[in-house]
Amino acid sequence: MHVYILSTTCKRTACCPMYCSPAVLPNGFFISWIFNMLLNIGWLLLWDREVIIASLIFLALIAFTNYLVIFFSCYGLKEYEAWLNKYHKVDLWCMRMLNAIATYTTWTAVATLINFTIVLNYDAGMTRSDAGTVSLSILLGEVSAWFIAENFVFEKHLRYILTVYPVLIVDLSRNMTKNFDTADPSSNGIFLGDACSSPGS
Repeated sequence: MHVYILSTTCKRTACCPMYCSPAVLPNGFFISWIFNMLLNIGWLLLWDREVIIASLIFLALIAFTNYLVIFFSCYGLKEYEAWLNKYHKVDLWCMRMLNAIATYTTWTAVATLINFTIVLNYDAGMTRSDAGTVSLSILLGEVSAWFIAENFVFEKHLRYILTVYPVLIVDLSRNMTKNFDTADPSSNGIFLGDACSSPGS
């Protein structure tokens, strides 16, 4: 993602650098991206100092700005797809393959829920099991919303994003391998087991 964004500063159209005209990646994309990087630095500092609630807020904002980056990328692609297809086919496919952004977005969404679980457990006094159930339920809702959006609402714009589910599979499989006890499965273990073994997963 970073390599492609920086490469647009070197590429030129007939009149000027590609990032200026046409603005395939709009200003909102770059503003969101800059805020995302600043939030990421802030989150690392807060997490290192164990300021858990503030780090949760920063991480949630990182995930939100990632969603904005995907939105602005899809908007730019919608506006300039025909022009890119005619003059810059490589850039068209670079824009279509938003998988680096989607991987980062999925990771930050899951990391936000992990941070949320820690806050519920340590600051809200909820048991670890109940906190995990809350976060897994939110994740189920997010995945369901993404499935509907990518297949029925914004299918034309999101059809080239392929990495959301592999990231989730790796993360949930790691959780299953690390925490699932076949002899005495917990409620969250059963929740994960059902999710991983369902026909649609």
